Amino acid sequence: MKILYQYILSVFILFTISSNIYSQPHSIISYNIRYDNNWDIENSWKIRRNKISQILVQYSPSIIGIQEGLLNQVQYIDSSLIDYDYVGVGRDDGKKKGEFCAIYFDTTRYVLLKNSTFWLSETPDTISVGWDAALERIC
Repeated sequence: MKILYQYILSVFILFTISSNIYSQPHSIISYNIRYDNNWDIENSWKIRRNKISQILVQYSPSIIGIQEGLLNQVQYIDSSLIDYDYVGVGRDDGKKKGEFCAIYFDTTRYVLLKNSTFWLSETPDTISVGWDAALERIC
């Protein structure tokens, strides 16, 4: 009985140690950066962009998800992040037009194996508007 107890305890300790060896913390930030609206003078992108970049660089998360980013905003954030890449497309044409829901990832920690985009609608593989939406929704 004592040998069985020692065996079970040894296996438990082994699994505990081995699971901690490979454990790495992941930090994720989701940020609605608000689209670059030409009519917004007080909170324009030119005023907000440096602070947004400072926050992202300061926290240096593993993954960053942004919403409402236009191409110029996505590119600005990309240029301010070191060792990051991103995936995402504009919701209006599936390329560069419209708002992005871009996902940036730390390339020193992750390797992109595959990515895809879909629209939140009855026809997710084509640019489309869902039954309860006024605009295209992308994911």
